[in-house]
Amino acid sequence: MFGWVFVVGFWLIGTIIAASPGILFRLIEKEKEHLREESSETRFRDHMASIFFSVEEKILSSIPWWSLTLSCSILAVIFFTFGFIALSFVLAG
Repeated sequence: MFGWVFVVGFWLIGTIIAASPGILFRLIEKEKEHLREESSETRFRDHMASIFFSVEEKILSSIPWWSLTLSCSILAVIFFTFGFIALSFVLAG
């Protein structure tokens, strides 16, 4: 019975890792929109702060999403594989 916890745990972790790029992408997009608004609001009050907000927004825009998605997908496949290996031990024993 305890072996099934490992199997389901590996599959659950793999599913969470596989779904994480989409969730992170939405959070980053929301943060970029917030920084864009802050930059436009502080443009006339504090010019240096406006520059920093726009630089932060540009840095978030330059994140290579394909590499994050690829690495999360590879890691999720590894966890799914470990889940199937654990399943074979559970069913054999």
